[in-house]
Amino acid sequence: MSTTNAAISLERPSLTRDWSLRSWSLYVLLPVLIFAVVLAARYAGGEVTYWVLESPVGVRESLTGALAFVAGIVSLVAFFQPSIRHNWKVRTWLLLFFIGMIYFVGEDLNWGQYYFGWVAPEFFQAHNREHETNLHNMSPWFNQKPRLVVELWLLITCIAVPVGWRLPQRLTAKFLPATFWPDARLVLIAGMALLIKVPDWLAGHSIGPAIRWSEVQELYFAYAWLLYAFLLLARCGPPSKGSSPGGTIFPSRSGVWG
Repeated sequence: MSTTNAAISLERPSLTRDWSLRSWSLYVLLPVLIFAVVLAARYAGGEVTYWVLESPVGVRESLTGALAFVAGIVSLVAFFQPSIRHNWKVRTWLLLFFIGMIYFVGEDLNWGQYYFGWVAPEFFQAHNREHETNLHNMSPWFNQKPRLVVELWLLITCIAVPVGWRLPQRLTAKFLPATFWPDARLVLIAGMALLIKVPDWLAGHSIGPAIRWSEVQELYFAYAWLLYAFLLLARCGPPSKGSSPGGTIFPSRSGVWG
């Protein structure tokens, strides 16, 4: 059996073997810091709130797109790794991930409409409720449904399986390579992305700060995808020379934790 196909065992993973500061910063501190910065920007008011949270070319919007774009590029680099050049099952899933990232970036940034200053084409003017160049404001099938898929991916793939539920792995073993099951390092990020729905619900009932929490959730999506993409690259690429198991920022390809 190839190393790539055996990338993940069905044993229950421990939470982490890497206690380095930079690993904790990536997987724990930064997700918490994102939430803190969002709240700080909201209560700062004025231009700070607008340029950090509300502007279509502001910090949050641009950062979300940038993180997802880099995730797509990293998955494309993984696609071209020599060690998997004959494994088309793995390469197909990597290509699908890349396409998904490019689609998300395009939709999230309205395919560059506000950055380049064009007016949405006539079709979008007529059918898009915000008159923007995107599909997600035209139908739930391009908005709520894809969001639900991502939320289920976070709940099942990034939380339930890493903490011990093995049924999804067994049910998908024939068509989903083990390489694509993330380890438990994404549990916190995934949990925060899902828990964002709580302040979103509260805000809908006039409780707590009025923030577009769904867009903050998308920032967490993009950050989770970025770390996930590096995980895939580490598993598909050659092992790092001289590295100890689990001692790098991103998990190696040889096991759940390297």
